[in-house]
Amino acid sequence: ITIALAYKGFISLVFGDEREKQTKAGGVTDNPGMTGKRGIRRLNLSDAQQIMITAGVMLLYLICLFILKDPHIIMETLSVNILLIFVITGFCLAVMKDGKRLKPAFVLLLIITSAEMLYNSKTAYLSLNALGDPLPEISEFKADYHDIDEVISFIKNGDNGFYRIEKDFDRAVNDPAMFDYYGLSHDSSCEKDKILNWLVNFGFCKTVYYTYYNGGSTAFVDDFFGVRYFVSRFDTIEKPYERLPYEGKYYAYFNKNALPMAYIAPAGLKDADISGGNTFEKQNLIASYWSETPIFKKAVPEIFLEGVTETGEGHYVRQADEGYIVYEIEITENEPLYFYFYAPDRQSGEVYVNDLPKDMYFTVNHWNVLCAGTFEPGEKVRIAMKIAGDSLDISEACFYYEDHKALDEWGSKAAELNEGIGEVKEITSSHLIFETDCDEDKTVMMPIPYDESWKIKCDGREIEKEPGIDVLMSFSVPGGKHVIDMKYIPKGTYAGLLISLAGIVVFAGAVIYFKKKDPSFF
Repeated sequence: ITIALAYKGFISLVFGDEREKQTKAGGVTDNPGMTGKRGIRRLNLSDAQQIMITAGVMLLYLICLFILKDPHIIMETLSVNILLIFVITGFCLAVMKDGKRLKPAFVLLLIITSAEMLYNSKTAYLSLNALGDPLPEISEFKADYHDIDEVISFIKNGDNGFYRIEKDFDRAVNDPAMFDYYGLSHDSSCEKDKILNWLVNFGFCKTVYYTYYNGGSTAFVDDFFGVRYFVSRFDTIEKPYERLPYEGKYYAYFNKNALPMAYIAPAGLKDADISGGNTFEKQNLIASYWSETPIFKKAVPEIFLEGVTETGEGHYVRQADEGYIVYEIEITENEPLYFYFYAPDRQSGEVYVNDLPKDMYFTVNHWNVLCAGTFEPGEKVRIAMKIAGDSLDISEACFYYEDHKALDEWGSKAAELNEGIGEVKEITSSHLIFETDCDEDKTVMMPIPYDESWKIKCDGREIEKEPGIDVLMSFSVPGGKHVIDMKYIPKGTYAGLLISLAGIVVFAGAVIYFKKKDPSFF
């Protein structure tokens, strides 16, 4: 509606005087559907019907979203959209009565559009910065962007392979797109719920419509998903990664145990069932297909309640101004201590480790495996969950040590198994090539989602693919030397190209036809 009306207003504003001169000189003849001294086409009944139908469809769509309780909808935004539809529709219908109103209509729509763009810019700016902290100046944002881009460029200049990079901080939920690297965070309104739910198995946030790293999970999870490089705010980290010789605001680390983006899967891994147990037990199960030594060892806490009453199993009610569920652990291993809390739904909590704030918890962006740190045996560590609201539900609280010696053992066995597979070469973002050289038939797995749109060929012949561990890409390769060629072609691509081409041809033909009938057309 706004585009159509703004276009007519723009023509009136820019070419009105010239068309008026042509009209007076006899160059432009008024005809049915034309009105006013400037020859501006008046909206007729058909136009009114189109406007009303368009507005009606938009309103019905918004009402459906409200009735279906779509999780992406915010009531304030929904209300503003409904108000705008009524205002703009009413304004368009008012303009129909007098073509002279097209100029002020154009100006008003320009103001509305500018206001909307400024509002979105402000919203985007706020979303790129931590809530509650002083908002940085644009110059500070640019400086931080430069610092992050610089460390990412350092990594990419030293390794032009195909791998993942991740960070223990973020600028926004879609940093990999902003800084041009492959990560696990991805903001996509069409992300499949199955993938989002599956990632919870590994201690990642369960978000509404995007995958979110948020500092990540364990070192093993980084290994399993091919996170070869890690960028941190700190000069020392709990994960067993090698610090690279980079000097800057941030620090770069190399993960020697990270699986490549295509690896030989040990027998049985493809069909592994990770539906039972907590995230650490699931990770131990996956690692067991390579190595018998468990990577995670359970830590047993003592539980205390401060200003809180447990009124039912796992249901805690705050009784004082501040309420805490305290887990006290006597350290038995000189290894990083990780923890994760299960709950039936999102709620509001905050985690403290030895009385120091660690992170918000149970929220959309903050509900993942956290590391308390590495402590000496005999020390007592206090992990407290603060109840930010009136109550909190916790289904299970999990505390585990990550054994880095066992992790290295797993990494060595994975590397031995992968000797028969070459590095994946990225031709384009949707075209990958690598070589295999195995003594016998092997199963190849990749830490990317299974999708029917991938076409996989072995030496030019298409081969079958299937999901591995429910959602990962998996396929079999025969023994001997082979070249694997993978291309991603979304469904409907060719049909879309044909339709677009047909539309262009029809449009061009229509322009030529009407131009011949009326030289002043277009």
